[in-house]
Amino acid sequence: MAKKKETGKTMNLDPSNDPKRKAANVEPIPKEGLKAMINLLNEMIRNTAAGVFEPDTDYVPETPNYDEEAPSLCDDSKPRQLYILRVSLKKSPIKIYRKIQVPSNLRLGHLASIILDAMGWWGDHMHQFHRHGHYYTDAEQIEHLVETAFAGIDYELHDSFNYTVADLLPEKGQVATFEYDFGCSWEHEVKLSTVKETASDVPIVVLKGEGACPPEDSGGVWCYDQMLTKPDENGRRQLKKNYKHYELKDFDPYYFDLEEAQKYVDGYVEDVLAGAQGD
Repeated sequence: MAKKKETGKTMNLDPSNDPKRKAANVEPIPKEGLKAMINLLNEMIRNTAAGVFEPDTDYVPETPNYDEEAPSLCDDSKPRQLYILRVSLKKSPIKIYRKIQVPSNLRLGHLASIILDAMGWWGDHMHQFHRHGHYYTDAEQIEHLVETAFAGIDYELHDSFNYTVADLLPEKGQVATFEYDFGCSWEHEVKLSTVKETASDVPIVVLKGEGACPPEDSGGVWCYDQMLTKPDENGRRQLKKNYKHYELKDFDPYYFDLEEAQKYVDGYVEDVLAGAQGD
């Protein structure tokens, strides 16, 4: 189900002497924040050079042959179990999570959209699942990543519609990462908390959750932390400057509407099923 598109400008995190920043009386990111970001990037480069992110040879999923033009919601050729996933925003300054019931044979490409809807993201940015050096996203994004971010790097990229949740997380307790918006790098831990055998259909249900979804394009968890811990200083002013369509006085970072999350998820599932029936 389509959400209202964002009309605000993307947050400018350049700490240089931007005249617009000075006019708005907005402080740049403190030096310690920039240093942490640079250290993280350097660590990623060192790990890549050292082969830390090379695919785990013990984890090489087989590639099924699916119809990529019209992927069904589930892969009915595979066994179906009831899965309960706990999806939590990693390194968030406050607890933000959703507990979602799904069938184990749900395609990963559809799980991505379900997570985005359940969390409250608008889905305007690229996303991927990754575990043990294997990355899963849709075919169009793979082509873009190969030409840009992963150019010259030996990563295992897979079409997420060719795999199911059980392919990514076959056993209870296992964990994968779902990343949304590579600029802000909102990373979510996806943990398989419950597995049950079932002979019936498994409805997709948002069971519970806590915490509001951070504003889109708000700079990642570090910047969001600044907005929450310094609401009357640069954080709230920056948010107000870039997100004029947000009613900031009514923004409650702890608010979560379970019925609304389920409505968006239901809308997506209905659209997928309607498309499958139309084919």
